[in-house]
Amino acid sequence: MGENIPDYRAVFLNNAVPMCIIDDDGKLRSVNRAATDYFRGAPPDPDEISWLFSWGAGGGNTSVGNTSDGAPVLVATDVVPVSWQGGGARLLAAVDVTGHATESARLRRALDQIRVAEEGAGIGFWDSFVKENTLSVDSGWAHLIGYESEELGISFDEIFVDRIHPKDRSEVVAYFKRLYEGTAASGRAEFRMWHRDGRWIWIRSVCRVIAYDDDDTPVRVAGLHMDITQEHETLEALAEAKKKIILLSSVTRHDILNQVSVILMCDELVRGDTGVAPTPEKADHYWDMANAAAHTIERLISFTRDYDALGMEQPIWQSLARVVRNAEILLHGNGVPVNLICRELEVFADPLFEKVIYNLLENVRRHSEGANMVEIAFADGEDGGILTISDDGIGVPQEKKERIFERGYGTNTGLGLYLSREMLGITGISITECGTEGTGALFRMVIPRQHIRKSGNPA
Repeated sequence: MGENIPDYRAVFLNNAVPMCIIDDDGKLRSVNRAATDYFRGAPPDPDEISWLFSWGAGGGNTSVGNTSDGAPVLVATDVVPVSWQGGGARLLAAVDVTGHATESARLRRALDQIRVAEEGAGIGFWDSFVKENTLSVDSGWAHLIGYESEELGISFDEIFVDRIHPKDRSEVVAYFKRLYEGTAASGRAEFRMWHRDGRWIWIRSVCRVIAYDDDDTPVRVAGLHMDITQEHETLEALAEAKKKIILLSSVTRHDILNQVSVILMCDELVRGDTGVAPTPEKADHYWDMANAAAHTIERLISFTRDYDALGMEQPIWQSLARVVRNAEILLHGNGVPVNLICRELEVFADPLFEKVIYNLLENVRRHSEGANMVEIAFADGEDGGILTISDDGIGVPQEKKERIFERGYGTNTGLGLYLSREMLGITGISITECGTEGTGALFRMVIPRQHIRKSGNPA
């Protein structure tokens, strides 16, 4: 400014843009009225104003200051070299961007709220660059499969495709191919993805092409993933309930009415309605048949009660030792002695799991001729934990190993093993018979690994 300072002092002091002059030693030499207004009439403190107008080596800087009432002020500074009273100095001009800062803070708060909402709703966002075959995901997306976003890298195939269930992968790849090739502008798909804890979760993917190159070829696709595992489980439960109703209706209409027919026939024979009076021995035989049919109806009704309760309660952790003990109590001491090797085992299953163990032990008592001992053991297998219940009786013929699980097959009601398989299936437990005829029956259950644990306090 030099000798021309008087000509510009009024412009400097009255300028609406906050300004100050700081010499080469860093001392504040002058401020205009707009700069002091930031202190709302308080006497300007040179150190505070100097800090407010601090500059960077590049000739400009953005810094945050505070007014005297503590409200934040965000200013962007420009630095111009000038001379001051014959020495070097800098003229600093500031632009008040407090409004922008407030909006930015509001936007950050909104984004934080969105992140909380997406976490609670099981939603995550992703962004894919087609040519680079890269994928960027947010924390919500990563949390859906049990990871933090920084753990996943950027490879589209490694982060996403490789984690899709093998049975769903080809369909999902085709879904994205349509987007990448431009034959579809948006898409929607449902598939299973592998979770870090070893389970499969259901994902709903909704996405859209958001950028094209000059040839209208998609270069960027973005969308969201939503965890819909619970939705699928509900649909599966409804399907299972429908199946139960159909099966139960079949039992009540067919099996029970068949037994009623037997009772009515026996009544006609005893009354002599056929024109032939029965002998006392024949009459007793007919009454025995009617009585047996009535007991069968009773057992069938008991079955419908158990079947009606199937899946109605949440699965729970159950001590195998306690379950076996309760089953033995229900057998009133008439069962075959049990050697339980895995007393510390707990199984996550439908509450009717106890009924399954009871049915299997009762089955030994009824059908395993010559059995003197039942052994219950556990071992780790490739597909999960393997629980075996074996006896030393006559065993099951090869041609009957699968038929014994069919509804109606057997010499009693034909419902015990059928119902057992249904009960176990609720929590993904399979059961088969794989013993050797002549050396004993062996029922083998394969239990998902996450449904097994060892108790520190075996019953």
